[in-house]
Amino acid sequence: MPEFLTCAHEESAVAMAHGYFKVAGKPLMTLCHGTVGLQHAAMAVYNAWCDRVPVIVVGGNDLDAAHRPPGVPTIHSAQDINALVRDFTKWDDTPVSLQDRDDPALRAGGDLARRWPAARADSQ
Repeated sequence: MPEFLTCAHEESAVAMAHGYFKVAGKPLMTLCHGTVGLQHAAMAVYNAWCDRVPVIVVGGNDLDAAHRPPGVPTIHSAQDINALVRDFTKWDDTPVSLQDRDDPALRAGGDLARRWPAARADSQ
């Protein structure tokens, strides 16, 4: 069972994942709260990208506007939150259900994160 660490801020959580990889050689997964969480994490994602360190970032989002509850879940959602960090990530996907967690594309994304160059798809 994975161990969960509660962090006060998404940027520090991704920075911890960055540091963990530098020490242990294994990527960590970071969970971000919707658009605002991913925006907070964006600088640390960029730092990991520049350092060629793989981090796996999951952003919570509610894609179906017809079924979003009022309030925070609605105003913190967007049609494509991945666009916030797409220019400095190697791969992204948008699973929309719990069943998508077994999607071969998601497993391939985790494998891709560990393949050299670890964070950058644009250079050898």
